[in-house]
Amino acid sequence: DHRDLHLSIRRQRQMCIRDRYPGATGFANDIALVSAGVVIPWSGLGEAWMYCSPEILNHKFWFIRAVRAGFQAMIEKFRLRRVQALIDSSFPVNTKWAKFLGFQHEGTLPYYGPEGETFYRYVLFTGLRS
Repeated sequence: DHRDLHLSIRRQRQMCIRDRYPGATGFANDIALVSAGVVIPWSGLGEAWMYCSPEILNHKFWFIRAVRAGFQAMIEKFRLRRVQALIDSSFPVNTKWAKFLGFQHEGTLPYYGPEGETFYRYVLFTGLRS
């Protein structure tokens, strides 16, 4: 029956989203402080992303512990060999954060942003094999 087919398709789509776009959001007092995750275009590769509220500065230690633990869990669960991130060069604190997580500078992308901004590509090689 078509309802079973619809449920099956929806379940497959949810699994695809969960397995290819894992992420999490951290809250304090019902305020979203950070959303972060990894897009997995193919097995072994992750594109890291993160959005933070200015409120995160009031929760630095929680933020550091939560992001490091969550990030490591995603690397292990999805057996990521390489994780990369694009960072807008106009926010130097983000490059410090990437280095703190173990990323290294791989390259500079001049005029990459939508308004001609320069971005940096940072990469983390995890040592895992698929």
